[in-house]
Amino acid sequence: MRRFAKFLAVMVVLVLFAGCCALFQTPEAAPKATETEQTDSPGGDNLTPSAPPPGNIPTQDPQITPTDPEPTEDTPSNMPIVYAKDASIWIYYPESQEKFALTGSGSLSGLEGYFFYPKLSPSGVFVAFKQRYGEYIVLNLQDYSYERIPNGNTQLWSTENILGWDANDLLYVTRQTGACVFWQEPNSKITAVDILVYDPRARAIVDSFPLPQDAGNTGNSTGVGVSPSGRYITADPFWCGPEDDLVPYFVYDRQSGALYAREAGHTLIADNELWLAELDDSKLFEGGASEIRVRGIGEENARLTYRAANNGAILYSMN
Repeated sequence: MRRFAKFLAVMVVLVLFAGCCALFQTPEAAPKATETEQTDSPGGDNLTPSAPPPGNIPTQDPQITPTDPEPTEDTPSNMPIVYAKDASIWIYYPESQEKFALTGSGSLSGLEGYFFYPKLSPSGVFVAFKQRYGEYIVLNLQDYSYERIPNGNTQLWSTENILGWDANDLLYVTRQTGACVFWQEPNSKITAVDILVYDPRARAIVDSFPLPQDAGNTGNSTGVGVSPSGRYITADPFWCGPEDDLVPYFVYDRQSGALYAREAGHTLIADNELWLAELDDSKLFEGGASEIRVRGIGEENARLTYRAANNGAILYSMN
């Protein structure tokens, strides 16, 4: 019996000792989040614009999945660079460091004249440019053959521009009806501006559509840019004659017919065709500052507002 009592006492002591030790043990750390665990990016779904209302629905539903950017190294583009120099069109290949004239005496195309405003196609196969007081020209960079797209203007001030290429290597240009001759009597005027869509592979105009006029209360409009899908046209209200460089651009949705415009500053569309950037200069004359607002297409409220620190601001492009 004594042995049993001693054994029982020893067990009690051990149990008490174990309990005391447990009280002084460091709590076990909670498991840390790993890279595979789902985490919310700052702002959550506020980075994804809601779908546009009926009448402004794109051909494909816009979907943006916010992701955390990964550090990457800049990779030089091997696409050629085309530019105008001394009334000729030149090309530069970054990979080989080679450059040469595409037009002018002794050039591979044999084209001579005053050329400007070159635009390279997304594939790098074609380059379009304009001849002064003449046609649009599309040059094939593989064999240096070319096609001419006639226009109706021979005056210095005109609405005929190269808007650019869409993602399918289709070229967008403008063609006007009438002419700006404001220095002669009687004055003539432009009555319409159409967008022509040219396929360099078929060597033909495959589509055309009118550009809205009387936009921005200026009487006429002309195209200056095209979105990658070809759905949205960036346009420029104009006066017949020399005009201010700050005439506000607007965006025209050729599918729904919607116009996105402000009277006091440029409106531009992003390459992904989901966002609009709007420049508001209306407060400058009151001693205020310019504001740039970014919003989703079909949304009323801006997602981002930038106020210029030094009163004025310039909106060049939106990528």
